[in-house]
Amino acid sequence: PAKRQSSARIFTCSVGDIFSPGAEREWLSAVIDVMRQMPRHTYQLLTKAPQHYVELDWPENVWLGATATNQAQWDAARAGLAPLERDGRITFVSAEPLLEPIAPDGWMPRWLIIGAQTGPGGRQPDGAWVGTLERAAARHGVPVFHKPNLVIRPRGRREFPVATPGPA
Repeated sequence: PAKRQSSARIFTCSVGDIFSPGAEREWLSAVIDVMRQMPRHTYQLLTKAPQHYVELDWPENVWLGATATNQAQWDAARAGLAPLERDGRITFVSAEPLLEPIAPDGWMPRWLIIGAQTGPGGRQPDGAWVGTLERAAARHGVPVFHKPNLVIRPRGRREFPVATPGPA
C-alpha cells in the first residue's frame, strides 16, 4: 500500500481469513497499523468469523465483511457486523457461493456481494434465492455486486457503497 500514490481499494487477505486459526495477534496488529498509516486507501476484509471484529479497534478506512453461504452464516454475519455499523462504517456480506436460500429478516449490511460456486462440481444458485437478496437490498438502499461467475445474471451489477477513505 505504501507504494501506491493514489487511493485504492485493497482486498486484504483475499485468499485467506484474517481470523483463521493460528493467525497471531501481533501479525493482526501490524496489519491494522499499516491500514491506519495509509488512510488514503480503503481496505476490505472478509472472514467466516465476524464475531471477532468487535475485539479490535478498526480504522475508519476498513470495510468489514463476512461470508454467508447459508442462513446460519447470514445470522452470524448479522450478529457480528450489525454492532459495527455505527458512524457509517461500511460492512458487507459476500454470499459467495450462495448455496441455500437466505431470508435477510430485516437486516442488510451496507454492501452485498452475490456469487456462484466455482471449481469442479460448482453450481449456480437458484434464481429465486438471488432475487430475494436483491429485493431486500433494494428495500434498504444497499448496493449489490454480482461476481462474474453468477451466470444467471449475465450482465451483472457492479455497485459499490459510497465511502471515502480518511484524509491523505
